[in-house]
Amino acid sequence: MSIAERFPVENGLFHVTNRGVDRRDIVLDDHDRKTWLRLLDRNATRCGWRVFAFALLDNHFHLYLRTPQANLSTGMRDFEGGYATLFNRRHDREGHLFQSRFHGVIVENDGHSWELTRYVHLNSFRAGLAKDPFQDRWNSYRHYLNPDRSPDWLDWRTVLAEFGGTESRARLAYKQFIDSGIAQSPPNPLDAAVDGWILGNQEFVAQCRVWREKAETPAATVSLQQVLDAAALAFETPLEHII
Repeated sequence: MSIAERFPVENGLFHVTNRGVDRRDIVLDDHDRKTWLRLLDRNATRCGWRVFAFALLDNHFHLYLRTPQANLSTGMRDFEGGYATLFNRRHDREGHLFQSRFHGVIVENDGHSWELTRYVHLNSFRAGLAKDPFQDRWNSYRHYLNPDRSPDWLDWRTVLAEFGGTESRARLAYKQFIDSGIAQSPPNPLDAAVDGWILGNQEFVAQCRVWREKAETPAATVSLQQVLDAAALAFETPLEHII
């Protein structure tokens, strides 16, 4: 069970993924893909999620998002459960669609956003499903370059703002960043996740482990700021050195 399922986090930053049971396809045609996007739109809107990137492939999906409220687990349950029900009904099947509950990696701060969004946006390219990720209708990259029809919950502005300067220059820089990943495959940033669910510096990792040990009930809710404040106190380190 992932950290995201056990400990609801206010203002938490997560990479979330899940795949079909026995690695089977979770979408069979564009009708299924449109249904998946429609339910993502519904749940992101209801939950107030700020989604930075998404990608839907044949047998799995990726989301990179922030949860202003402590509702990732409930939101994902509604999202995946609703989609599985519609998929099974349409394709006259029974049983589990996804291999397990979703897997979530908690991320320390927005400083990882370029690497993580590039990882998400290049998934279909790496899988050989798309020669150009911009032409892939089922990931969020096209909205970064042409945001006219971007959903309200897709927060591409925060990611591009990491570059600084004007929005147009940041958009060009991000495209060049994606193109460099096409030319030479970059390392998976999630390989650095400690214990499979923490992506951050040593202080953040240590405090997340303490946080896990001290949590007494699945309903326990803490904010990411509380985690960082506790880490600063435990390591006698100014908060700005952790952030």
